[in-house]
Amino acid sequence: MSNKLILIIEDEEDILELLEYTLQKEGYETIGFLNIDKNVRNILNEEHIDLILMDRNLPGMEGTTFINEIKQQGYCNPVIYVTAKDRDEDIIEGFESHADDYITKPFNLKELCARVKAVIKRTSKDIDILKVKDIVYKSSNKKFYIDDLIEFCSKVLSEHYAKSMSVSRRQIFDDIDFMKSEAGFEAPIESYKEGRKAYYRYSEKDFSILKKPLNPTELITLNEALETLNRMNSLPGFDWVNSIQTKLKSGLDLDKTNQQIISFEENEFLKGIEFLNSLYQYIIQKQCLEIYYKSFKSDSESTFVISPYYLKQYNNRWFLFGWNHQFENIQNLALDRILKIEYSIEKYIVNETDFNEYFEDIIGVTNDKSAEVQNIKIQLSDKIIPYIISKPIHGSQKILGNILTLELKINYELETLILSYGENMKVIEPPILVDKIKNRINKTSNFY
Repeated sequence: MSNKLILIIEDEEDILELLEYTLQKEGYETIGFLNIDKNVRNILNEEHIDLILMDRNLPGMEGTTFINEIKQQGYCNPVIYVTAKDRDEDIIEGFESHADDYITKPFNLKELCARVKAVIKRTSKDIDILKVKDIVYKSSNKKFYIDDLIEFCSKVLSEHYAKSMSVSRRQIFDDIDFMKSEAGFEAPIESYKEGRKAYYRYSEKDFSILKKPLNPTELITLNEALETLNRMNSLPGFDWVNSIQTKLKSGLDLDKTNQQIISFEENEFLKGIEFLNSLYQYIIQKQCLEIYYKSFKSDSESTFVISPYYLKQYNNRWFLFGWNHQFENIQNLALDRILKIEYSIEKYIVNETDFNEYFEDIIGVTNDKSAEVQNIKIQLSDKIIPYIISKPIHGSQKILGNILTLELKINYELETLILSYGENMKVIEPPILVDKIKNRINKTSNFY
């Protein structure tokens, strides 16, 4: 991997520097340009470029125009577009313009590195070596011993790349282990002893790494994953999911009827969900933010410096959890109340909160750290008991007769949930919760 050379064309200097720094840390060599000029073309002619990372919004020329031009001239370098153009039609246009992958801004650096690695792996000589060995192991009329494998693979690859290439004994054995592994191809490679030597061959006559089908379990799992992806597809900023779904379904011959058989409740008109993808990326990148916010309880706008940590959906609304630098505590912000998000120069405060524990003693999203967990008793009507048994309110729930007990902190969401069951629930303990429910019922009755 250390010899792989990546050409990066990105007109934002800070992003270019970030890409070069990140990829060099991963062991790649990089050459970066802020625009397309004769020097870019010279590099393509003079160097062996293993991958092109290409922005689309470039001064003087659109990225896809340049790639289409060089492809027509015979260049075959793999391409990943890294761009802010994130509409469905933009992504489709990118793949039609010779993209091996498409990454939208803002991007997750770990994901970018993984995609770079994957593209280089499947377009480099590494996969060619495996294809050559696949031919060898399928052979039924010749026995390939280790020395024969080394000689044959080296010869074929040298002819293919028009330069001398050699395959080592260690690489032969490493590739055998990889091809046989679950992470590889689960290839049925067997060694057959003849005296002191052994030759290698597939034990299944018709096996090939190029035609290994998905098993029924894998197909079911993939379909389930696609249904889950479909939930994200309705969210602004996650439009790329649609292109992935389309490619998977067409490439794997899935879901010929294209009939949707599962749906999730989503409010596509909810304010603030356009921030969801950006906030997701900021959390991954550990980017400190300045958030302009207007709560339901205030007529004026507030500004918070937040180190973002976590996104949670509750009651069909999205909430951001992060460290408030001014108040020095965890704060939750409803995305539909966010007005604007900007970068902050303040240092990011690393998360030390286990959010599984954070939500353990509450309903919803409001967690008063100073509040204590209460032993709550609620009388249930007979008709609601089967429903509460089948759909527990909380993990602490116990039902004895018609009495429901919970161990929770009292918050607004708990009160609202109890009230939603109307006459089917009556709070017995603690007195503080009884009073809160009474007050809210009285306030409601005053409207009528």
